[in-house]
Amino acid sequence: MTFSPLKHSLPFLSAFLLSLFIAWLASDFLQRTEARISDQEWQWIASDSKTERRIIIVDIDESSTAKYGAWPWKRSQIAELFQRIRILGAALKIVDIVFTSEQADDELLAAEIQQHPTVLSEILALNADDVTQAGTLISGKKMEKCKQQYPEANAYIANNATLSHSAKSAGHVTPRIDNDGVVRRLPVFICQNGSAYPVLALAALAAGIDSSADFIMQESNNWLQPKQTLRLKNLPEIAIPLSSAQDILLPWWLEREDLISISAMDILQGTIDPKLLQGAWVLIGSSAFGTGDTIPTPQTKLADGVEIHAQLLSALLDNKIPYQPQGEIYLQALLLIAITGFMLLLLPVKGRLAIYIPPLLGVCLAGLSLLIQALLLENFYLWISVSTLILYSVLLGFFLALKGYGDIYLENQRLFNNLSSYLPKHAAKWIASQEPINNLSAHHERVFVMYVDLRNFSSWCETLPAEEIGAILHSFYKTVTETIQEHGGQTEKYVGDAVMGIWRDNDQKMISAAEKLYQDIEHIFGEQENTYGLPPLALGIGIEYGNILAGSFGPAQRREYTVLGKAISVAIKLQEMTTELALPILIGENAALQWKNTATLESQGKFMMTGSPQGMEIFAPVQ
Repeated sequence: MTFSPLKHSLPFLSAFLLSLFIAWLASDFLQRTEARISDQEWQWIASDSKTERRIIIVDIDESSTAKYGAWPWKRSQIAELFQRIRILGAALKIVDIVFTSEQADDELLAAEIQQHPTVLSEILALNADDVTQAGTLISGKKMEKCKQQYPEANAYIANNATLSHSAKSAGHVTPRIDNDGVVRRLPVFICQNGSAYPVLALAALAAGIDSSADFIMQESNNWLQPKQTLRLKNLPEIAIPLSSAQDILLPWWLEREDLISISAMDILQGTIDPKLLQGAWVLIGSSAFGTGDTIPTPQTKLADGVEIHAQLLSALLDNKIPYQPQGEIYLQALLLIAITGFMLLLLPVKGRLAIYIPPLLGVCLAGLSLLIQALLLENFYLWISVSTLILYSVLLGFFLALKGYGDIYLENQRLFNNLSSYLPKHAAKWIASQEPINNLSAHHERVFVMYVDLRNFSSWCETLPAEEIGAILHSFYKTVTETIQEHGGQTEKYVGDAVMGIWRDNDQKMISAAEKLYQDIEHIFGEQENTYGLPPLALGIGIEYGNILAGSFGPAQRREYTVLGKAISVAIKLQEMTTELALPILIGENAALQWKNTATLESQGKFMMTGSPQGMEIFAPVQ
């Protein structure tokens, strides 16, 4: 793999692996977070629901207990309520209340239950601390390996024998409670002493179609279907998909306001529309103070337990039970590929957009994953986990932003390195830090200037091929630059066959650099075979100290960095005088003054120079 594909794939691979690691490390937190998000999705889906009229809730509420006495009521009072519901034409009574204790009027209530299809409730406790076993369980079906397939109850509370045997059937009302206390699942069956007891809604469904609670389990290999589906033998068109834990994922298609709830007081006083209960399945529960039948659900922090059964019954009648497909991982993989594909489109983006767009797109794709999750749930009843996909989207956006930042940094570094290869490094930093302007931008400095010229190079240029001249000039530039830098200086400028170096520190290493340059150039070029009869290449070096003006000149669209000043002019003139004085290195009086106590220099006398009417004393290093 080349570096470029590795560089492009690294953000994707890093985001994927980190997403898996976080999903493993913080799985509980992510599950709780996603559960809360799915609660919000259910509320959004339910916002378009219509009033459910097939299932009516009759609530023994605070107004009922205020009128007819505190809960629990006498069985005769319950019998009267049941009688009025029967008279109003209800097709089925589903009782979300357990009558455990024996009372004097049990026979009266039992007689009423026998006159009308009624499904009672039972509580089968899972992992209870108190292993109470009260009342008489009914509707259990003997099943081999019941414990291996369904959860096992270690305690139960059922109706007393008189009432239990008078009812058509019964179902359990035991929920699964998630870590955050919210009810989102129900065990489809709970085992007790080798018998499986159905959930209340299933028992009610069987009683409502006048069928025995005879269920069959079907398995599927279709990756879009649940692994196991439960069907009522006499109503096979209704499919009840189950989770791997044999639970029903509770549906919340209806808003709470779309569930019709009637106060038991209104039933007893006959103040309701007499047609309201005709043909309906009536769920009877109690929300009155002291009944303890309130639980948190995805729709509210405090709901009557009977609402769960109403929601589930409505979804069963509509054949709309949500489920996680057994091939959930394939759907997640498809979404992962789609997210990756969208992000791949950003690879050609350059500049600052490569920093800002990926995180924004990552957040948008995370939101899109949630939208897809909600749409699959609403339209296909599929629920898939997208927490890892959300992590991947956000992390990938972050890593691509880091890559964009890194690309900009490397690009800027490359540009700066290229710029500093044409200019002194300090000048390149200065120029790179400001915008081009039309004004003069310069500053004064006091520096040591060395001007190094390759003598007789012009004669060689007129005779030799351009390639050979270029190689000689390149070798000259390289040798001079390396020597200047090794001795603490900076190469300021290349001028044809000359190099200008600058030292900003008062250091006599400059003299050592000049002497080494002379020896190196003589060694490099003095040994070249001259078959053209040309004058030999040699070196002339002029050194001076003084004030210079360094800066950027010219219009904004075409600037030039250069240095100006008397010290430079003198260094150039001294280099020219090396031929006249037959000395390779000449030093101006200002530089000599700086080194008078540290370097051994020999005066060559005073010479008239441009800009110096009194003449200037010139020095040379003592050989």
